[in-house]
Parts: sequence; C-alpha cells; structure tokens
Amino acid sequence: MFDKIRRKIAAKLAFLIILVVTFISVVFTLYFSQINKKNLTEYIDISLSNAIHFAQMGYAQPIWDYNESEISNLSQIILKNRLIIAVNVFDNDAFLMCNIKRESYKETLYEVIRMKTPYQIPLDQKNIKIKSGEIVLKNKAVGKFELFYTEEFLNNALSESNTRMIVAFIITAVLITAVLMFGADRINRPILELARIAVKIADNNDFSIQIKRSDRIDEVGILVNGFANMIEQIRQKEIEKNSIYDTLEKNLIRFNALFAALQKAIDTSDYSMRMNP
Repeated sequence: MFDKIRRKIAAKLAFLIILVVTFISVVFTLYFSQINKKNLTEYIDISLSNAIHFAQMGYAQPIWDYNESEISNLSQIILKNRLIIAVNVFDNDAFLMCNIKRESYKETLYEVIRMKTPYQIPLDQKNIKIKSGEIVLKNKAVGKFELFYTEEFLNNALSESNTRMIVAFIITAVLITAVLMFGADRINRPILELARIAVKIADNNDFSIQIKRSDRIDEVGILVNGFANMIEQIRQKEIEKNSIYDTLEKNLIRFNALFAALQKAIDTSDYSMRMNP
C-alpha cells in the first residue's frame, strides 16, 4: 500500500514539474524568439546596407570603363554574404551581368554561376526579396544594381535557436525532475515508514516496535525523532500499566483467599482464626 502511495506521489510531482517546465519553456521560447528575430532582422538590414554601400562604390569605375572581369569579381565578393543569392548589374537601362549562387549551396560551400539574362524572382519563391541601388560616379548615375536576398537564413536561425532552447529546457526539466524526485523520495520514505508503523500499532496495539532515530536536523528528522520519543513514552507507560495490573491481580488473589478463609471461619464458628497485619 505504501509503495503505491509513493508511486502516486512521484507521478503527481513529475506531472507538476513537466507542466511547469513546459509552460516556462513555451513562454521563454516565444519571448526569446521575438528578441532573436528582432536582432537577426537588424543584422539583415545592416548586412544589406553594407552590401549596397559597397556595390555603389565598387561598381562605379568598372561600369564607367565596362571592365567585365572586375564587375564579375565584385559580384562574387557581394555573393559571399550568406543572405544574397543573386546580383544583377545594369549600365543605365542596359543589362550587363548577372551572377547567382547555385541552389544547392550549403553555408559557405556554393558555386557562383554567370547568367546571360537578368535574374528574376521565381513565382514559387515568395521568401526571396530584392533591394536595388544606383551606381553614381562624379555625381552622375551611371547604372544600377539589384541584390536578391532571402530570409531563409533568418527562419533557419530562429528555428535552430528555438530548437536549442527547447532541448535546453527539456534537459533542465529532466535534471530538475530527477533531483526533486530524489529529494521527494528522501522526504517521503521516512514519513511513509512512520505511517506504516502507526498503522501496525493501531491494528495490533503493539508498542514494542523499535524506531531508528534519525541524524537529520531538518523537519523530517525532528518528526522521526519526536515520533520515536512518543513511542518510547507510550512503551514505558504500557510497562507501568502492566506492572500495576500484575500487582492488582496478585492483591486480588490474596484478598479472595483471605475472604474465603473468613467466610469459612464464620460458617464453622471457628473464632480462633487470626490475620497477620
């Protein structure tokens, strides 16, 4: 019965811990997701602003001179930004060059492909966006460029961050559950043992049970030692009660024998009988 009680207590405690940790993990995940999204969005804006500024300065002279190799090198440098997936370069309204990353690129491992036509956003790629800027030389617009970027990096980063947080919360929940289960068992075991002894005493009226005293200085130790003291006092009272009952029984036997002798003396009119003090 008491093992069943211990299992019920452990199950309720585990459920409560899991519920609390799950609630905290959801709240913190949502909170930090917003913060991370804000920080990553700012990072994207800064990164794109740097790329635009670099393109405005870098493309100017090559377009003015129409140096194809330098324009291609500048495009590849810009494509090293993990956000940017394609670059279109125009001389005023005339298309000059397009470089894109291969779709199967992973992290920094990608291949730049030269295209003969301007890159356009595919209809099924809604996450791709565009930023453009003018190329100015000597206060004169000599062309423009288009940077195509994706927020997939943002989504992947948020997903990875949320996954790490959830895993961390799960590990924390497991550790907290294990520690609390151990602590709960350490607390419940002596209390349930006292309950078992109390039931046994109540059922059998047996106060001879020995209770091992605890060396703990917390509430459980005080409870165990107090219960042990109470049982010891009850045992002493039982011994004293039994001793009194034995004395009363012996006196009752003596008085019964005395009154029987007196009755016999009265019945036989024997007045020679004497009683010792």
